Amino acid sequence: MKEIFNYPEEEMEKCIISTEPKIAVFIDNRSPSVCFDFGEETVAMGVNEKDEDITREVKFCTRIRYNKTDYDALVSEIIKSEYSSDKIEAISANYTNIIDPNPVIEISTEKREEYINEWTKLQQLRVKAKQIATIVINNYNNIVNRDGK
Repeated sequence: MKEIFNYPEEEMEKCIISTEPKIAVFIDNRSPSVCFDFGEETVAMGVNEKDEDITREVKFCTRIRYNKTDYDALVSEIIKSEYSSDKIEAISANYTNIIDPNPVIEISTEKREEYINEWTKLQQLRVKAKQIATIVINNYNNIVNRDGK
């Protein structure tokens, strides 16, 4: 499951296993987690007595808990963090229809472009998920030894 995780930067920096793409892995008492898609944004915290906005910079990442040594499960979890199984099935069906020389349903040019874009984004996520999973699995022993587990 995907979590948007507001992390303490000094702790996360100790867990970085890759800088391009930036990936951090840590193990807590529940399970290993992989963090990626790091970012920052300004969050409104309220208004002070002078009626001025109070904001704070928040650092965040996508965090997924995963099975320690299962590459396929980690790839799947990363993909499922963005797409449900039903959505993947719909994207696949739509794409299959547009590449079929004898389509079941005629599709407008606009819909065709939309379906191609959806398919492309899904494929890009699959490549990214495989890249992240490979880095995590290849570094698993170092992670376990680092965390003293």
